[in-house]
Amino acid sequence: AAEYKLALEKQYHQRLNEHQQETDALWHDMKKHIRLMKALVAENALSESDQYIKDLEIEMDNSLKIIRSGYPVLSALLTEQKRRAKQANVSYDIDVRLEGALKIQDVDLCIILDNLFDNALEACMLLPAKSELMMKVDIMQKNHALSICFMNTYDSSTRKKWHPGKHGLGLRNVRQAVHKYGGTCHIKEERDIFN
Repeated sequence: AAEYKLALEKQYHQRLNEHQQETDALWHDMKKHIRLMKALVAENALSESDQYIKDLEIEMDNSLKIIRSGYPVLSALLTEQKRRAKQANVSYDIDVRLEGALKIQDVDLCIILDNLFDNALEACMLLPAKSELMMKVDIMQKNHALSICFMNTYDSSTRKKWHPGKHGLGLRNVRQAVHKYGGTCHIKEERDIFN
């Protein structure tokens, strides 16, 4: 567990360095971008200016995003998940709202989040071509109670293809980790959303 935590934190620091380099490069060129957009507007080339802004937005969206939660292991887990989702062309929305110290061991947090993420990513990858590939995680804390809600698009007809021979092991591990803290798991399938 300690080795995994150390590896995760090293990976996170590597991502932070990459993010800092991308941010530095973007800010280095920002004055040039603004100067060009002003020139296009001054010449009344509004459609070109609009397209330039859209291209710049795409470039900024494609830059590496670092998740900052205030908890190094949680930040590292979510940042790595965001990177993997981006590689797979899956939209991954993350919302973290914590109000106090987390009373869950890093190992259990990893078991819960990584198993839910792996299941969600696999479900998205089994969707037919041109389907919406979406995952969302909400991690909320209120009155010291932690709630993790994971949602993803899926197709119920592909469930039998999930983890051939190992189906259900990840969710079993999630349930065990959650029950360790007196929590409960609720799983819903509604239309094309697994929650």
